[in-house]
Amino acid sequence: MVHEILTLAALSLSADSRTTAGALLLTIVAVESGGLLMLRVVRGQHPMTEFQHAFARAGHAHAGVLVTLALVGQILADAADLSGPLAFFARSGIWAAAILMSAGFFLSSAGRDVTKPNRLIVLVYAGGVSLALGVVSLGIALRRSGPRASSRPYLARSASTRTRRSSLPVGDLGIWSVSSTARTRL
Repeated sequence: MVHEILTLAALSLSADSRTTAGALLLTIVAVESGGLLMLRVVRGQHPMTEFQHAFARAGHAHAGVLVTLALVGQILADAADLSGPLAFFARSGIWAAAILMSAGFFLSSAGRDVTKPNRLIVLVYAGGVSLALGVVSLGIALRRSGPRASSRPYLARSASTRTRRSSLPVGDLGIWSVSSTARTRL
């Protein structure tokens, strides 16, 4: 008999990560409005130069990708159990890059018949620095945290501490182990 097994760890977010992740999810509305602008541009309803069109696409793409990466980064920052300056850069660098880079693309190409970026292009470079600080800090923190057992009860639990529950506690992103014979809370 073949059993289908899916085993993942239970996950809860720290207060910092919940607050930041909530704000990041709300920014998706701004990214969507940028998508509406792009639809208008593609349909010819919003005139732009080729340069402006390229920068609008880059600004929209960077915003979406970096907001998504920032959400993942919040979870990874919790997993690394960060503190101090490393925690600040790891938690804030990626979402700050999303704002800086997309703003740089949009604002440096704003205006009528613009064919080259204005001085606000510096925001794109500042966003690049912020992104580098964020991902390097997070990468270093994760490498330092290593493959040790977590001292935090809301992260991965061993098989010996599994319990059966019929519902998830409020605020817990519970992930279940599923087999053909049992549903077990990790």
